[in-house]
Amino acid sequence: MTKLVAYSRLFLPSSEREHASIGRVLVKKEFRGSDSGKELMNQAIKTLEEAYDQNTIQIQAQYYLDRFYRSFGFTPISEVYLLDDIDHVDMLRTKGE
Repeated sequence: MTKLVAYSRLFLPSSEREHASIGRVLVKKEFRGSDSGKELMNQAIKTLEEAYDQNTIQIQAQYYLDRFYRSFGFTPISEVYLLDDIDHVDMLRTKGE
Protein backbone atom coordinates (compact mmCIF):
# COMPACT_ATOMS: atom_id res chain seq x y z
CA MET A 1 0.00 0.00 0.00
CA THR A 2 1.26 3.47 -0.88
CA LYS A 3 1.30 5.99 1.95
CA LEU A 4 1.26 9.77 1.60
CA VAL A 5 4.27 11.13 3.50
CA ALA A 6 4.69 14.70 2.21
CA TYR A 7 2.72 17.13 0.08
CA SER A 8 2.98 20.53 -1.56
CA ARG A 9 1.19 22.55 -4.20
CA LEU A 10 2.99 24.16 -7.11
CA PHE A 11 1.68 27.30 -8.81
CA LEU A 12 2.81 28.95 -12.01
CA PRO A 13 2.75 32.74 -12.43
CA SER A 14 -0.71 34.11 -13.16
CA SER A 15 -2.72 37.29 -12.96
CA GLU A 16 -2.80 36.76 -9.15
CA ARG A 17 0.92 36.00 -8.66
CA GLU A 18 4.02 37.43 -10.26
CA HIS A 19 6.24 34.38 -9.65
CA ALA A 20 5.88 30.63 -9.51
CA SER A 21 5.27 29.46 -5.97
CA ILE A 22 5.31 26.46 -3.68
CA GLY A 23 2.51 26.30 -1.16
CA ARG A 24 1.03 24.11 1.57
CA VAL A 25 4.26 22.25 2.21
CA LEU A 26 3.64 19.54 4.77
CA VAL A 27 5.20 16.36 6.07
CA LYS A 28 3.19 13.92 8.16
CA LYS A 29 4.21 14.16 11.80
CA GLU A 30 5.63 10.65 12.05
CA PHE A 31 7.96 11.34 9.08
CA ARG A 32 9.36 14.70 10.23
CA GLY A 33 13.11 14.56 10.71
CA SER A 34 13.46 11.86 8.06
CA ASP A 35 14.59 14.25 5.28
CA SER A 36 11.19 13.91 3.59
CA GLY A 37 10.76 17.70 3.72
CA LYS A 38 14.14 18.25 2.07
CA GLU A 39 13.34 15.71 -0.61
CA LEU A 40 9.94 17.33 -1.22
CA MET A 41 11.41 20.84 -1.52
CA ASN A 42 14.19 19.66 -3.84
CA GLN A 43 11.65 17.95 -6.09
CA ALA A 44 9.26 20.94 -6.05
CA ILE A 45 12.07 23.34 -6.98
CA LYS A 46 13.37 20.99 -9.66
CA THR A 47 9.90 20.59 -11.16
CA LEU A 48 9.26 24.33 -11.35
CA GLU A 49 12.73 25.12 -12.71
CA GLU A 50 13.20 22.25 -15.14
CA ALA A 51 9.76 21.07 -16.21
CA TYR A 52 8.12 24.52 -16.21
CA ASP A 53 11.18 26.71 -16.96
CA GLN A 54 10.64 28.98 -13.94
CA ASN A 55 13.65 30.98 -12.72
CA THR A 56 12.04 32.66 -9.70
CA ILE A 57 10.01 30.97 -6.95
CA GLN A 58 8.23 32.75 -4.10
CA ILE A 59 6.92 31.22 -0.88
CA GLN A 60 5.04 32.30 2.24
CA ALA A 61 7.17 30.54 4.83
CA GLN A 62 6.38 29.94 8.46
CA TYR A 63 9.02 32.07 10.13
CA TYR A 64 10.31 29.34 12.44
CA LEU A 65 11.38 27.44 9.29
CA ASP A 66 13.45 30.38 7.99
CA ARG A 67 16.76 28.49 8.20
CA PHE A 68 15.27 25.44 6.45
CA TYR A 69 14.08 27.51 3.47
CA ARG A 70 17.31 29.53 3.34
CA SER A 71 19.15 26.22 2.84
CA PHE A 72 17.38 25.99 -0.56
CA GLY A 73 18.42 29.50 -1.57
CA PHE A 74 15.30 31.39 -0.47
CA THR A 75 15.83 34.86 0.99
CA PRO A 76 13.32 36.99 2.90
CA ILE A 77 11.60 39.76 0.94
CA SER A 78 9.13 40.91 3.61
CA GLU A 79 8.91 41.66 7.28
CA VAL A 80 7.47 38.94 9.53
CA TYR A 81 3.67 39.02 9.54
CA LEU A 82 0.87 37.06 11.17
CA LEU A 83 -1.10 34.61 9.02
CA ASP A 84 -3.53 32.18 10.67
CA ASP A 85 -1.99 33.13 14.05
CA ILE A 86 1.46 31.96 12.87
CA ASP A 87 4.43 34.20 12.07
CA HIS A 88 5.24 34.09 8.35
CA VAL A 89 7.72 35.75 5.99
CA ASP A 90 7.66 36.00 2.19
CA MET A 91 10.77 34.53 0.58
CA LEU A 92 12.14 34.44 -2.95
CA ARG A 93 14.55 32.09 -4.74
CA THR A 94 16.14 32.97 -8.06
CA LYS A 95 17.77 30.17 -10.03
CA GLY A 96 21.54 30.49 -10.16
CA GLU A 97 21.86 32.95 -7.27
